[in-house]
Amino acid sequence: MRFLPLPTGHPRRHHRRGFTFPELLTTLVILAILMVAAFQGYSKLRQRAEKVDTITKLKNMYTALTGYVADKHDWPHEPEDADHEQLWEWWMNTMKPWGLQQDAWFSSAHLRVVNRQRKESGQKTVEMSEMGKDSGLKIPSFFPGKFDDYDEAYSSRYQPWVSETGEYRGDSEGHMVITPGGTVSTMPSMSAINSYRNSGKK
Repeated sequence: MRFLPLPTGHPRRHHRRGFTFPELLTTLVILAILMVAAFQGYSKLRQRAEKVDTITKLKNMYTALTGYVADKHDWPHEPEDADHEQLWEWWMNTMKPWGLQQDAWFSSAHLRVVNRQRKESGQKTVEMSEMGKDSGLKIPSFFPGKFDDYDEAYSSRYQPWVSETGEYRGDSEGHMVITPGGTVSTMPSMSAINSYRNSGKK
């Protein structure tokens, strides 16, 4: 029977070489670039989703208003002495029978802006179902135009039926509107107009 010789001396140690400072710096730079790229990609996806949501809700409002004027043969006549909150409540109650529920008046972009402002002021964020209920949340994302009668509303090609009440999407394109023909377009924002004007100055 043969026996293997016992190892003698100290066992061999394997030393791991640590990262050098340039290697660590390079790694951090790469991670930072990846994070920026991921954030930009997320921002673009969010803006695209918010744009689709805005277009969809404008078209839903157009469909509801078309149904109203088909049944009533007239445009909804809003009360003259109502403030902003009362006016929105009047529109919401008036258009409910034609399928416009409370959340139809608010966009996902508007909800994001509201929650960002509430966080900055130390307030609790809200869900879409809460938009329009509290006093500070009764400014809708969309508002119909004001016409004396349906014929005027239909024949006024350049007067939108419904438009956004603010630049909530943050893409600097301007306010989205829907025209009497049901086409969604964008009205340039004041920042875009001023930028265009300034570009022509020397």
